[in-house]
Amino acid sequence: KMPKAQITIPTNRRPLRFFVLALSLLCVSVMQGQPAFAQTKVEKFKPVAIAIIDVKAVMRSSKAARSIRAQIEAQRAIYQKTFSEREKALREEEKALAQQKAIITQEAFQKRLREFKERVAQAQRDVQQHKRVLDQAFGNSMNKVRDVLIEAVAALAKKTEAGVVLFKNQIVIAEKALDISKPALELLDKNLPDVKVELLPGKSQ
Repeated sequence: KMPKAQITIPTNRRPLRFFVLALSLLCVSVMQGQPAFAQTKVEKFKPVAIAIIDVKAVMRSSKAARSIRAQIEAQRAIYQKTFSEREKALREEEKALAQQKAIITQEAFQKRLREFKERVAQAQRDVQQHKRVLDQAFGNSMNKVRDVLIEAVAALAKKTEAGVVLFKNQIVIAEKALDISKPALELLDKNLPDVKVELLPGKSQ
């Protein structure tokens, strides 16, 4: 039998007591060097004006957002027409392939069938790719609108001396006078009436 490993714990606890004492003195020294936060005088908060804004409504109603949606839908219609034509061609090819099954060899039929399935799969991949292109283009364009809206809100907050601007959907009850959605929309439309939607290079065909 192999001897069991044993760990011997020293019985002399004097060095340990010395270490604890030294550590305690060090902690006291460090704490004495820190600022006394408990003794810091707490100042009263000054009154701050609050404003609220319906960001979603402003974004949705802005001229820039409407122009973005119109461009996206126009591009989507172009894609839809192209893929409808490809789908029609594939259906006709499928019918022709079914008719050929009885007049060509099984090997030849299987080969043409594999090629046909690959074209169908490629068409489906193209559909998903174009959907991603449109989604990304829409997101990038709306980010531009959001950036300009933030600048408009900051300008209105400065003009009205509002120290805090909150989302309207986070408020249960508020005075209508606090709502800056309308002037924010007007300023956004003035500063950004239109956004040109940019598609990723080489992904629009």
